[in-house]
Parts: sequence; structure tokens; C-alpha cells
Amino acid sequence: MRLMYTSIAPFACKLNAMTSAATNRLQVLVLEDNRETRLLLRYLLTSNHDVTFTSTAAEAIAADERSTFDLYILDINLGGEETGVDVLQALRARHRGRRIQSIALTAYARPSDRRKFIKEGFDYFLAKPFTQEKLNSILQQIKTAA
Repeated sequence: MRLMYTSIAPFACKLNAMTSAATNRLQVLVLEDNRETRLLLRYLLTSNHDVTFTSTAAEAIAADERSTFDLYILDINLGGEETGVDVLQALRARHRGRRIQSIALTAYARPSDRRKFIKEGFDYFLAKPFTQEKLNSILQQIKTAA
């Protein structure tokens, strides 16, 4: 069974948009097909950020159509034809002229993989398995740059 947390996003979005700037909370869209990784990210992110979780490329695109996000955390290998790279390209096309922050989340962890995903348009790279410290470091960089 796949978890999908997008059902409350349309209602939470307006409230979150009003409060995120004042509280330094990021509006985050997570695309991750692995249930355990979604649960780990839920544990690590939801106390400090407003997070929408999706498990397929179609769910991620639909969630993006309903809400505005500060950050996209996209798994690369989604187990099907579409990849996180495909989703990022669709998001960038949809948001032409707007800067969107993205993290490639992947088990492809070689330095050449990192270079490849940065070249594909991701701003940050987070290799699985990852630590809370590494994730927090990236989030702090994003907040500082904002």
C-alpha cells in the first residue's frame, strides 16, 4: 500500500503560505516511491517544515498544480518509466521564470552521479543512505540563500 499525503494540501497551502515566511518553514514536495524512505523523511521534515508526500510522478505534478513549494525533493529512480529527472524537467517547464530549489535523492552515489544530476538541473544532491545532518545542512543552505 502506498502512502499519499496530498489530500490535505489544497486546504493547508493557504495557511502555510501565510505562516511559512514568519516561521522559516519551507513548503516541501517530496517524491519518493519507497514507503520506508517516505516515513523517514516524514519523521525528519514535518516538525520544521510543511511537507506534501507523493509516491509517483503523476501525484507530484498534480500536487504542484494545487500548491506552491519552496523545495522539491525528488527520488531519481521511481521504478517505472518516469524518473525524478523527468519530473524536474516538467516542473521547470511549468515554472518558467520562477526559481525552484530541488534536491536529487538517489542511491546513485558516485561523484560522477552527483555531477550528472547537478548538470540535469538539480540544485543539491542527497545520496541514500543519508544522515539527518546531511539533510539539515542542505536545508540550511536553502534557507540561507532565500
